[in-house]
Amino acid sequence: MKKLISLLLIVCLLSGCQLASEEKNESQIQDKLVGVFVTFEDLGLPFDIEGYLNDNVGSLSDGEEIVVGEGEAMAYEGKLYAEVGERGWSFPGYDGIIMGQMLGEDHWISFSTEGFCDMKTHFTETETLDGIEEEGTIYAPKDTKDFIFYSNPVYMTPDGKYYAVQGNAFSSGNAGVHGMSQHVSCEIKETTNGVENTYSAKFTTRIEGIVLADQVVLVQMSADHAELTRAEYIPGQMPESITPADGTAYIIVEEIAGEEVTRTLYQPEDENIQVFYQGDAVYCLPQFTAILWENK
Repeated sequence: MKKLISLLLIVCLLSGCQLASEEKNESQIQDKLVGVFVTFEDLGLPFDIEGYLNDNVGSLSDGEEIVVGEGEAMAYEGKLYAEVGERGWSFPGYDGIIMGQMLGEDHWISFSTEGFCDMKTHFTETETLDGIEEEGTIYAPKDTKDFIFYSNPVYMTPDGKYYAVQGNAFSSGNAGVHGMSQHVSCEIKETTNGVENTYSAKFTTRIEGIVLADQVVLVQMSADHAELTRAEYIPGQMPESITPADGTAYIIVEEIAGEEVTRTLYQPEDENIQVFYQGDAVYCLPQFTAILWENK
């Protein structure tokens, strides 16, 4: 009789995941969660079913549904190994954006790639706790239907290799992008010389919808609120810097989207103007224009 096998893969991808300390998964316990590789398509990493069957052939029964637990799943998941450079790790040949940590000589190095905005990082370090919490925001056009992203966890092995495993898919649905978040987390407890040490990590990806402007207008204003200059730009084609005209007290940036106009005030304490645009990616990128107040 042929074996009928269905696999329920419960993997360590979602919030609240804690790695078990079972002896058979000891090698996997040491792998630390160090970030996320966010993609907008499935990585397509295969589950090693042949390896699982070979290792568990003695415990399988005909027609029995196989439930693969969290620790077991990690041992057989497909892994995408990263290339490591001076500024972080990456996955050449795969489109996506990264938020994560790289271990330096004696400390963690936080980094992210283009596409993540508003980064926040918090470290907790005591004699028995090494904790990392990090979050970043990805902006997308608000009217995008079925905006899908995959939050693929990235781990570091004891010998310094980094790899990603397949993450779950999250979709905005037909209502467009109105804000959602997802996080991956893990906690590892290890005992050394009778002392229990804990490594914890949590990486939160936030998705926010924004209305993209069709046109951007920069209006330079005097102290008595008279208009001095007016310049029009297309989002993504803003100048690298502007030098305010003599007598400019503040700048009003108008972002025009159809009949909707959003105005932002910039004063001498503001160093950059930020305007979002969409390039070839499904998400939006900020473009910064430096304001050279000192040269006016």
